[in-house]
Amino acid sequence: MPVLSKNQKRLRAIDKKIRQSKPKDGSWNMVKIERLEKEREIILNLINEDIQKEKDKETFKNMTGDQAIDFFKEEPQEKQIYHSIPNTPHTRRLRKKVLNNLHEHMLSEMMNQQIRIRMNIMRQLKENLDKEKYNEATKSDEADGVDEADGVDEDDEADEAYEVTEFNEVKKTIQQHFTS
Repeated sequence: MPVLSKNQKRLRAIDKKIRQSKPKDGSWNMVKIERLEKEREIILNLINEDIQKEKDKETFKNMTGDQAIDFFKEEPQEKQIYHSIPNTPHTRRLRKKVLNNLHEHMLSEMMNQQIRIRMNIMRQLKENLDKEKYNEATKSDEADGVDEADGVDEDDEADEAYEVTEFNEVKKTIQQHFTS
């Protein structure tokens, strides 16, 4: 008698249980029989895989080098990735943390964008005011006939005072946006 593998022994035991669950007289336990049949199919698949592995080993032993390379050359297969997150308490906590962090990040990015937009608006307003002041100053200088060298010190002091007030205004608006 040949030596049976572990799976073959399991298959024989399940076949015996199936036979015993189908008595000639009396009722059959169909739930148990179905369960045993499923187990039997699983074990048969395992046995067939083992037999196929043995055949592959034998054919590999008889192959040449080129045939072995061709045998192991795999065709590209599309891997089907199952993206499922289990619904466990741990993953629910992690999901909550991730969503909170994402929310905070989105809020900070939105606030940064609003501040950038407001800063650009203020910069444009400042440039427009500077242009208007420069135009007014040049018109008044031309009308008064003032030499450019005489008005430089006064213009520098006025520009510095204007920059300080503008800086304070920008600082106040930024503080208001951060605190509100």
